[in-house]
This record gives sequence, structure tokens and C-alpha cells, in this order.
Amino acid sequence: MTAAVTAYDRHEESAVNTESMMALGYAGGPGDQLEMEVVRKRSFSSDTRWELMWKHIFCDPEGRYIVWKTGKALEGSKVVLKGRVKEHGEYRGISQTVVTRCSIRPT
Repeated sequence: MTAAVTAYDRHEESAVNTESMMALGYAGGPGDQLEMEVVRKRSFSSDTRWELMWKHIFCDPEGRYIVWKTGKALEGSKVVLKGRVKEHGEYRGISQTVVTRCSIRPT
């Protein structure tokens, strides 16, 4: 019974977080150039047919998620990201701005 209550509480909390994240929207429109200070939330790699691909997930000061797929590993968590908006997407109900042709520099 305790596990069911814990699972229900976790579900309710994630629903509230998802609703608040959906309200944030996207950073820029497709084709727009962005330059902003971001904090890296998560990075992970996967093997592709050609090389190792890294997916870096950042959060801007307003709480919006920025996603960059690249062949480069990153060091440091707080960086200035400069790139072009490729598309807007969603992952599990959370808005994400996908960027491409990025360069980064430490803050």
C-alpha cells in the first residue's frame, strides 16, 4: 500500500512540473540565431552508425530547455551557447528548442 501512495504522489508531482514546463514555451523561432548563458542539465552519448553522438540538454535563465546534438563532449556546466534554432520539439510533454551549428564558451 505504501508503494502505491508513493507512486501516486510522484505521478501528481510530475504532472504539476509538466504543466509548468509547458507554459514556458520555446526559445526563439526556427532559423533564429541565439546567444545566451545556459546551464547544462544533462549530457549523454550514444553510438551511431558513423560515430559517437552526444546529446546535451541545457536550461536557460527562464527555465526553457535547449537541446544540442553534436560529436563533441563538453566540460563545465555553465556556458554561453551560440547557435541557430533548428526546430521546436516536445519530449514527454516538455517543450524543447533544438539548436544546431553551435559554439560554446565558458562564462
